[in-house]
Amino acid sequence: MEPTVYEICVKGRLTERMAVALEGMTMHPGAVDSVFIGEVRHQSQLFGHLERLRDLGLELISVLPQGTTNENSPPCLSPQGKEHHEGAST
Repeated sequence: MEPTVYEICVKGRLTERMAVALEGMTMHPGAVDSVFIGEVRHQSQLFGHLERLRDLGLELISVLPQGTTNENSPPCLSPQGKEHHEGAST
């Protein structure tokens, strides 16, 4: 697996204390949901991030490689920090 930038969206507006939950990723809190964006170097690292979120009791909404979000994506933040809303044009 080549390094890929992922967008991992979780339910809820997370506090800045949670920003360190996933090492090497940047957290962007939204009004309703929050997203972690960062490079994932291999699949075991991705699964480690997902296990960490589970251990913290966070509800996973989506895991998308950057550049694959579309109008059917869940209401998460885009890499530019703007929220997606279902049915809204981007």
